[in-house]
Amino acid sequence: FMMPRSEISSKTLFLQTQRTVYRDINELNEALDGYVRVHGDENGYSLDETLYAPPLHFIDEEIEALQTAVSSLDKNNPHTQLARQALSKMQSHSGARPGLMALEQHLEVMQPLAKDRTPIKRLQELEQHLRKKRVLKLDYFSHNSGKTKPILFAPYALLFRKNAWYLLGHHQEKGLTLLLRAYRIQSMELTDQPFELPPDFSVGQYFKTHWEVFDGKPEPIHLRFRGEAAWRIQEMTWHRSQEIQKQPDGAIDLKLEVSANPEFKTWVLGWGAQCEVLAPLKLKTALQTEVQQLAQVYANQPSLVDGPV
Repeated sequence: FMMPRSEISSKTLFLQTQRTVYRDINELNEALDGYVRVHGDENGYSLDETLYAPPLHFIDEEIEALQTAVSSLDKNNPHTQLARQALSKMQSHSGARPGLMALEQHLEVMQPLAKDRTPIKRLQELEQHLRKKRVLKLDYFSHNSGKTKPILFAPYALLFRKNAWYLLGHHQEKGLTLLLRAYRIQSMELTDQPFELPPDFSVGQYFKTHWEVFDGKPEPIHLRFRGEAAWRIQEMTWHRSQEIQKQPDGAIDLKLEVSANPEFKTWVLGWGAQCEVLAPLKLKTALQTEVQQLAQVYANQPSLVDGPV
């Protein structure tokens, strides 16, 4: 193209002067020396086909990291089988290494006991539909109504959160961005209606004020932990908004900016008497009511503990 006699000039083809193109080719030859080289002669320019990229070499730590990542995938993950195949190819290419073989026998990432029952085929179909950026017609079972209803849904992302698969997207009729439990999708059909992701959309931003899955209006929450829970609460990052404060008596205060929805209340109750709600009053009152109702459930049952409770 860049020969003076060429019918198409470099400026027309590349929107650059001939001198600039020459300079770029020289820089490419220097940067990719040994891998790619551009030859020039009276007939023009061409790639040197005798050069090829050397095989990749993986160090033990890289394969170890991949083993850990693959072992953490649940068998119901649509990518698990392909990830295992890719890892197996890398291991075969790198040869037998006793240290890594021993590691594979002793490295295990335990999965939660609760398993999502969404069929892999459905997850794979959802992934394919996501790429096409077209609205889906879904038959979706709602726990609120107890019925299966057809809805139009623009899928933004497929994600795994709190032991279950969810489809995040825009409910066309409600005009809201929300989560659908993948297991409750009874059937799906791809429509001809295209959609575009909002320019400011981010999965991380959507969950910014969520505790786990459920949404709700975030509010300042103040909890106090004592006993064993006090040191356990310091071992984890529970939420991006958290602030931890140590008290003189050994208690730990945890401050958050989240929604006090049912799943958050369940988390607080799971700590038993070692967790006290200091604020807001509405959350404290709701948990008092819950504890009283729980006490009534067991009030008339025979005690399994000798002596007064």
